Amino acid sequence: MKLVTFDLDGVLMRNPFNRYVFPKIAELLRPYLAADQEFHPPVDAQGQLLSPLPDQITAPGLDAEERVIVAAILAETVGPLQAGFSPAAFDWDAAVGNVAEKVGYKKKISIVELVKEGCRLGYAAAYPHAATTLEILCRAGATLVAITNGFTCYQKPVLQTLGLLRYFRAVVTPVEAGVAKPATRIFAMARRMVGLPDDQPAIHVGDSILCDVVGANAAGMYAIWVNDTLPTTVRAAAAWERPVHPELMPHLYKVMRREFAYPVYQPPPQQLMPAAVVSGMMEIPTAITHLWRTLMSDAAQTH
Repeated sequence: MKLVTFDLDGVLMRNPFNRYVFPKIAELLRPYLAADQEFHPPVDAQGQLLSPLPDQITAPGLDAEERVIVAAILAETVGPLQAGFSPAAFDWDAAVGNVAEKVGYKKKISIVELVKEGCRLGYAAAYPHAATTLEILCRAGATLVAITNGFTCYQKPVLQTLGLLRYFRAVVTPVEAGVAKPATRIFAMARRMVGLPDDQPAIHVGDSILCDVVGANAAGMYAIWVNDTLPTTVRAAAAWERPVHPELMPHLYKVMRREFAYPVYQPPPQQLMPAAVVSGMMEIPTAITHLWRTLMSDAAQTH
């Protein structure tokens, strides 16, 4: 079996959180935000910020008070992230509920319903060539599994709306695994769900250095890093040659430092190296084909 696992957000699709869900929540809670209510972002022992400040919030169309609310919601995830990437770090119902309680909003806000509403209104989108890439891989005999830190109840409506769910044998999230990426258990569960032994090769495709590349490497899988901002000189090389390009690692570190979890999780350098690097969807099938040929050749030489 040729198992290929995929991250979802930032690789195959754009979910409606940033453009619809968070702005809608901020709109609901804004009238309850007291004029003297302060936001104190969590910091580490050295005083380094562990979550974004309000003026760093990128959700479009928010005013100053609404950015305070979204920053407060994101700050709720820091504790669970520090506790070993607990699933609670991605439980947006709980995070929003905590902030709503702090500002005195009494009604329950259903994140699932907001996600579904955002999908109906067109705030979710599949990236160009996503369906084509998955179709090519399926026709080539690959078994596809999604591994995402987004909860099942948030991700499946988006996948269904975008017509991508049908390509996956399974969708593995922290709900099923009890842990989030980069914990190895969530990758191991993907193997078990399709009956692939732990000693058989598998490939994971993702855009996060911390969650996807580090997690896949730690789990004994081969990581393909998706990044559409590669330097021109790196982009000129083949996908499997890019990991050793001298300009890749500086770029990789620059990207990693902007990741959501970077302030609370900094892995050892040896776990950062992907097996291949692609700049877009249509490079993925070729990169996977090359990796499989290399893996099969190495296995033949070993025996």
